[in-house]
Amino acid sequence: MTRRPSRWLRIIRNFWLTLVACALPPSGYCRQIEHVQPVDWTRYATPTGVRSNDTLGQTLITVLQNEARYELKWLGAEQKLVNNLPGWEGVECYAPRFDAYNYECAVRPLTGFAYGMAALLKTGVYSPASGGLSRAEALHRTELAIRGVAFTHIVNTPSDYGGHRWGQGASQSWEAAYWCAQVAQAAWWLWDELSPKTRQALAKMVEHDADAFINMAVPYWADRLGHIVTPGDTKAEENAWNSMLLASAQAMMPHHPNVEKWRQKASEYQISAYSRQSDLTNSTLVDRTAAKDWLHGYNVFPDGVLVNHNRVHPDYMLAQETCFASMVAVSLARQYIPQSMLFNAGLAYRALTEVQFTPGPDTRYGTGKAIAAPGGTIYYRTPDGGYSGDIYYPQGSDWTTKITDGYINMDLAAVQLGFDVGKQFSAIGWAKARARELLALQNRAGHDGNIYHAGDWTANYRGTDEVIFQSNAQAWMQWWLMQNHLMSPVGNHWGPVP
Repeated sequence: MTRRPSRWLRIIRNFWLTLVACALPPSGYCRQIEHVQPVDWTRYATPTGVRSNDTLGQTLITVLQNEARYELKWLGAEQKLVNNLPGWEGVECYAPRFDAYNYECAVRPLTGFAYGMAALLKTGVYSPASGGLSRAEALHRTELAIRGVAFTHIVNTPSDYGGHRWGQGASQSWEAAYWCAQVAQAAWWLWDELSPKTRQALAKMVEHDADAFINMAVPYWADRLGHIVTPGDTKAEENAWNSMLLASAQAMMPHHPNVEKWRQKASEYQISAYSRQSDLTNSTLVDRTAAKDWLHGYNVFPDGVLVNHNRVHPDYMLAQETCFASMVAVSLARQYIPQSMLFNAGLAYRALTEVQFTPGPDTRYGTGKAIAAPGGTIYYRTPDGGYSGDIYYPQGSDWTTKITDGYINMDLAAVQLGFDVGKQFSAIGWAKARARELLALQNRAGHDGNIYHAGDWTANYRGTDEVIFQSNAQAWMQWWLMQNHLMSPVGNHWGPVP
């Protein structure tokens, strides 16, 4: 008889916990949250932090800790702390600044901030002394940013919210999958430290946007017959960031009823991102299916060069590095890196490091723009044989010619995957040069952790520092997993590593 009361007490306790978790506006959240499988951070207790002899890691962490200080101040100064979002009255969050900016510049800075902070907090390298806030307060502000993004998503916000809703199916949200993927990974890493309301809004958001892609047609720059569908506008980077969301969703929710559909679509997007015309007849098996059977067009030239914004654009030749962010996600989920995630990644790296450009008329890529001096390769060495952190833009840049997001990530993936083996260069040489360049940009007069200042960017774009914060945090996550031999092996399918 002594066991009976304790059994009923457990039943009553679990009933009330379930009731409290489910009694949140709007209704129907419990189903999504049940599918989320948090990262098992107990696996990473030993490798937390950066090794004392890891010079690249130390430089990256210094850059990121400085950036965190700047970003935490930016959040308080430029974002709106509100507690009156429709359906979420009384719950504080940093809402996207739809009142002042376009959708990308309202949402993406918050997702970049959240991703960067989550990476620092969960790998044990956030510094209260450098950041100016305790870990608890930094975590709290990160959650408020995650909430603002999730609460204003189309699936969590009433349709009468002034038209300011984002996500797949909402207006002005063509890049929504990328923002969703960034904040999804950030929240997933912090999952056990977030409130039930944050978790449930986030889970519903991820499910909604991942499901939206299941029956969506994958776009291409050119069709099967070689007709250019979108002149001057490759679909490489769009397909890569859409795949990042699907890969993130399946890592978070590996037992979701639609997980196999998400994985199938992720493979299709990943393979399409850096596809060539020759791949339309490529019988090589990728995720157990011939490459040609995944494709309905292509996005890059035979040498791996692509055209975007009507120019040969190195920044978009980094489309593959968005897939590398998915390598982080599947590794933390203890899943294989599917072959599709790396499809033509070596080609992309060769386009950056080995394709030669000759100043003068563009005779290869049909842009109508001249190839600028001095010519050579996009990645280049210094006269003394060292490695430059800068980039050669064959037809100029409409963003910035300072070091920007994605390049160091590409370098680290090249190290991991051995793309420099047998070459006359070292990928780690460029990675270290770029890390030093980031620190030098950060240490300019008048900076307080920020990378950029006025005049560094041609484009008038809000969120430049938040974009590089996310990218640098991704680079740190890649390097941290590599250094600790925790990056997953490549497999010919999705799913758990035994």
